[in-house]
Order: sequence, then structure tokens, then C-alpha cells
Amino acid sequence: MLALLKGGRAAATASASPVARAAAGRLQPPLSQTAAGRSQPLVSSAAAAQQVLSLHRRLLAMLRQQSRALLRLSVIQCEFVIIYRTRRTMQLFELYSGLYSREALREMLRAVRRLLAAQGRRLLLSAALVVGTEATPSPPPADGQKAETEKEAEQEQETGGADGDTEDADQPPPPARHGYEGEFERFAKLCKESIICPECGKRQVLDRQVEKIAYCACANGGPTAAVNRGPDATWEPFIERNHVVVWRQRHGQQDHLYSYKVYGTYDDVTAESFFEVQLNTEYRTQWDPSVMELRVVDPKPGDDGDVIYWQVKFPTMFQNRDYVFDRSYHVDRRARQMTIVSRCAARDDCPERPGVVRVNNYWSVMVIRPHTNFDQPGMDFGLTYFDDPGTYLPPVITNYVAATGLPNFLERVADAARTVHRQMVSGQVTVPLQFLERPPSEGPAASAAAPPPQQQRAATGRAEFTSYSARADFVPVGAA
Repeated sequence: MLALLKGGRAAATASASPVARAAAGRLQPPLSQTAAGRSQPLVSSAAAAQQVLSLHRRLLAMLRQQSRALLRLSVIQCEFVIIYRTRRTMQLFELYSGLYSREALREMLRAVRRLLAAQGRRLLLSAALVVGTEATPSPPPADGQKAETEKEAEQEQETGGADGDTEDADQPPPPARHGYEGEFERFAKLCKESIICPECGKRQVLDRQVEKIAYCACANGGPTAAVNRGPDATWEPFIERNHVVVWRQRHGQQDHLYSYKVYGTYDDVTAESFFEVQLNTEYRTQWDPSVMELRVVDPKPGDDGDVIYWQVKFPTMFQNRDYVFDRSYHVDRRARQMTIVSRCAARDDCPERPGVVRVNNYWSVMVIRPHTNFDQPGMDFGLTYFDDPGTYLPPVITNYVAATGLPNFLERVADAARTVHRQMVSGQVTVPLQFLERPPSEGPAASAAAPPPQQQRAATGRAEFTSYSARADFVPVGAA
């Protein structure tokens, strides 16, 4: 019996693999008791090894057979995901390309890392150019009203009352040329009703305190907040910065839009240089970085006005805006006031351009008044404007832009006016003047080369604006 068992184990070991033979030499298979009391192996080691090897070969064969099907399913799944993502991306691209220009969208994608690193601050600062434009809350006088006021002014002039030098000082001022003769009086009334304390007569605080301003301390020894107390309290005090105070009025139909009133004063800027900077289209392209294109479409020297095309650079994510507007201006030497009125106009020779949004709801009124003479430092100005850029901006961005962009823009205007005045005083004028006459240079050759003032005015068509030296007819503030 023992010999039979030994012979069977040797045969199994010889027929099995080397691994099986080694396992057989080390470990005896389990035994079971038969009915006759004899023991026999429960599972043959050779059979187990053969089953493992067979299972391994079947798995490899199945993988080889099914690999193409698995690869095909994987490719189909990947194609489905890629197609879905691509279609979604194209839908988003088509959606946003309607709002923003394709060039701006590409630039936004390239600059997203920089914008995220700066936490969006650069984008908000660039958006400050959105309100670097001029407009007003109520439309300028209609053509009929303008013609009526001009007719009255002509009648006054014929009778010696409009611009006559022999007019009696006790007579009332002439009718307004553009209907804005009382703008400074309206600003003074608004200041009294909103930012002047009725108790102590000192200034009240808007959003912050400015140096060299005496503020009210009636509220328990502290400054009081500015609130419009007038019968028409729609103009609410908004911000105050150096030299300027700003009010705003919510638009009647669009709650996210505001009209703005700005009152400012400068002691080192002349009225004539400020007026020149506002109207000089060629010079503005040098000092205003937001200007993409600015040109005179239709000069109207006889009507004291022109038609302007103006394209404004907007922030990276937005399309540029352009304006086509009629601009009229007038210098009233008797009332000592300069007036600039602008309003949108429809022109066939200025069609809309692809990729640029045309602004059709914009107009502005600016009045300028010198402290003493037009060519002497010291002037006040008032600006009332409304501008609908044609897109919705969240209130937080609108407030930030208005509180930073508008004062910065006005300070650039004042700096450009200071440059003009310095060059006029020194006689070394490099600024391309359009409304002011260059002062005569020293030397006979220079005086001979310069045309007479009458020819200069005739060449530019700006007869309403006075020469640089003829200021004898201007009177100081408070005089008759």
C-alpha cells in the first residue's frame, strides 16, 4: 500500500510543473478517510496547478479577444465627452462673443492669470474710463427753443444790449445764448440745500473729508452728513474730492443709470485754457489715454459749433464705444461765462462700425466762469451730464468707477489746461491750439511771420473767442 502511494505521488510530481513539484515535496495534500478506513488526497496538487494555469490562459485569451471591444467602448466614451464639452464651449463662446468683441475675449483669456493674480483690481481700475465721458440729466433745448433764444439775443444785439460795450451797467443781463445763463445760480442753490449746514453755514461731509475745508460740527461735536433738504431732493450728494463736489440723480426708467452734476473750482487754472482743452480735439488725443479716435466731422464756424466723432477705449472685457454728437459753444463776455453744450446726433456719414457700440443716449452741459479775467488763474466750472454706455454694470462697479474715474479725468483736464497756460505765458507754445491765439513771440522776424489776429480768427472760424491780450472788456466778480 505504501509502495502504491509513493508511486502515485512520484508520478504526479513528475507530471506537474516545477513549482508544483516543489510544493509537493514540501507539503502533503490533505487526506480524507474513506469508508474502508483508507486515506486519499482531497485535491490533487497537479490538478490544482493545471486549473490555475488554465484559468490564467483563459483570462489572457479573453482579454486578447475583448481588447478591441474595450478600446472601442473607451474611444466612444471619450468622443462623447469631448463632443459635449466642445459644444458647450462653443455655446458659451457664441453667447459672450455677442457681448464682447472676439479680440477682447481672446485678450481676456490670455490675461486671466494676471487678472486673478491682481484679484481683479486692474480690471476695476481700467473700468474707470467708462465714465470718463460728458453728458447731462435733461436734454438741451429743442431746436425751436434754441432758435427763439437766438432770435431774442439778436434783437438785443441790434438794440445794443447783447454784446454792446455801451450798455448801461444797471440793465439786466442779456438772454442766454444756449439757455444756461443761470447754471451757476442753480449750482449755488443746490450747494445751499444739500452740502451747507443751515445752522452754522459750514460744509457738511459727503463721503470723506478734504483738507483745507471747514466742516460743520453741530452733531455732538462731530461732522454732519450732507443731505439734500430742498423741495426737489432727487439730486443726492455723492462724493467730494480735491477741487470737485459731485451729485447724482437716479434715472427714471433705468435704475442702474445715474445723471451727474459736478461743481469744481481751481485757483491755478485759467478759464480760457480750460475752455481750449475741452474743445481742442487734436490736443485731447495727446493727454487723454481713453481716446481711440477723435475728429471733427462737420465744422460749423458760423454756428459756433461742430459735429464730433469720438471713439472711447473701454476696459478689456468690453467693446469700445463711439459717439457722434453736435457740439455748440459760446463765450459771453458781458456775463463772463463760457458754455459748451453737446448732444447725440444721427449722421449718415458716420455709420456704426463692427465691434464698436454706438452710444445714442448722451448729452452734456458745461459752464466755465473766471474768478477775475479769462486769462488769469482762478476759475469755477459746472458740468451736468448723462451717459448710457449700453451695458449693465453692477452697482459696486458703477460706484467705484464714478468715485475714481470721474475725479481723475477732471484732474487730467486741469493738468492739460495748466500746460497750455504755462506755454502761453512763456511764449513757447508747442500745444496745437485751435481756439486760443498764440501770443506774439519776441523779435521782428517772428512778429512779421505771424499773421494778424483777424486773419487767425478768420482761418479758424472762431470769431466769438477773444484774443489772448484783449481782455479790457472783462469785469471782475461782483462788479456790475
